[in-house]
Amino acid sequence: MVDRFTVDGGTLEELEEVFNDQAYSDYYVVFLRLLVSAYIQKKAGYFVNFIDEGKTINQFCETEVEPMARESDNIHVAALALAVELPIYVENCQQSGELNRIEFPAYSDLILDNAGETSSDNHDIHSEQVSNENDSFINNYKQNSSSPPVTLLYRPGHYDILYPNS
Repeated sequence: MVDRFTVDGGTLEELEEVFNDQAYSDYYVVFLRLLVSAYIQKKAGYFVNFIDEGKTINQFCETEVEPMARESDNIHVAALALAVELPIYVENCQQSGELNRIEFPAYSDLILDNAGETSSDNHDIHSEQVSNENDSFINNYKQNSSSPPVTLLYRPGHYDILYPNS
């Protein structure tokens, strides 16, 4: 799918069609859940501070992250943003009708490794060298972005992808 929309030039309409077809979209959700689980487990020293109910990192991932039909929380979105190195904005609808934005950065200097030590990974978006061999969306974003490429609208139990008006 990635090649279809980055290399082969798939359209926004085709992307929306794929995401709205549950036969396909569930596979992408499972992939993202497993990616988030792996990242949380890899950076357990950081994420352990956000897990309550006396669960270990593995228990949390097995019961709250990996299963389908489980609600994703801020920890899931934060881990996804860090894992794919793209910032994510989540717009929350309030009862008053106003939107409340939560911003999840693509990089953090505070990530700890599993031993609780500061990770040696130095991810600074301003100093990272980006290869521009294949003029991909990710490379263009890292070099030219002034706003995050991913904005989600959170409604209880569900996230919608918001696309900018063109």
